Amino acid sequence: MFASTDVGSARQVLLLVELADGSDFQIDLVYPYRDTLERARGLPSPDWLTRLARTSFEALEDSPEIRFPAPPQALRIEVWRILAAENTLNTHGEMVTSARFPLPDDWPRD
Repeated sequence: MFASTDVGSARQVLLLVELADGSDFQIDLVYPYRDTLERARGLPSPDWLTRLARTSFEALEDSPEIRFPAPPQALRIEVWRILAAENTLNTHGEMVTSARFPLPDDWPRD
């Protein structure tokens, strides 16, 4: 019998805003933006990651209360899966894919 822990709903998606000082600022998406994240988690193709980046930029524009400790430079999206070691069943994370998206030229954030 075959079993896998790599199902879309078990993957983790990290949305990281890269800052000018070299640090990362993690953001979370909430409704109504979450649907795109769920779709990208299950099928992290370049098309869905691009859609997720656009959605993330929209969500940030709609969240003026978010203040970055340094100027934002880009958005990095990472999709991770959980794997179990064959003999011990100890789990560890493995990156499925990663993509980096520069901030749009017309993005209003400072």
